[in-house]
Amino acid sequence: MIDEVYKVVNVLLNKNGYGVITPDEFNSVCGLAQSKIYSEIPNRLRMKYNRDKQGYSAIPKDILENALYKLAVVEDLKKGDDDPFFPFPPTEKLNAVYREGKEATMIDVARLRMIGNSRYNRPSETYPNYSITEDGIQVLPDNPSIEVHYYKIPPRPRWTYVVIEGKPVFNPSVKSYQDFTLSEHFFNVLVIEIALCFGVHLREAEVIQVMAQDQANEFQKDNTL
Repeated sequence: MIDEVYKVVNVLLNKNGYGVITPDEFNSVCGLAQSKIYSEIPNRLRMKYNRDKQGYSAIPKDILENALYKLAVVEDLKKGDDDPFFPFPPTEKLNAVYREGKEATMIDVARLRMIGNSRYNRPSETYPNYSITEDGIQVLPDNPSIEVHYYKIPPRPRWTYVVIEGKPVFNPSVKSYQDFTLSEHFFNVLVIEIALCFGVHLREAEVIQVMAQDQANEFQKDNTL
């Protein structure tokens, strides 16, 4: 899908007076655009009714859920008795922490330390707490293992190419090639978000129009062979 997105983005940016972008410029914003879409999906799912027809708000609920499901990870973490932290990459989006089957409540580091020494409201086996820092996850009461639920970071998309007669030509066989992990249902909003990174505000109708014209050109080409 990334090649189609690249072509449509260039057509629309050129049409709106921005000009053609290079592959490196395109690749530099693909990951940002995809991450933004992923980060906003939970909020979209929380909306029971949404009449906004722009962007991906019109994408069916099951498609949105499936997009997140592909990134969802459940993992058991263990640590040593003398180590207060469970190793966890700060780049991952933590969703929930469970201690012995009980979901822990997240609080900031300073408050965790304060209530950890409290006589009356310290964390208990029934109501555990946790905080997350660059050192990892700290849970109180202390425990040798926890279960974490998080969303893994999707790989950064990359449009790869070879230069033929001075022009970049799409080549997915290059080792660094990486397509979007989002499905084709997100095609329009990917184009809109990438164009926005270059300061061009697009409407979904413009993307649909370019896609329809592209399909018409392909149909005409096939019927002239």
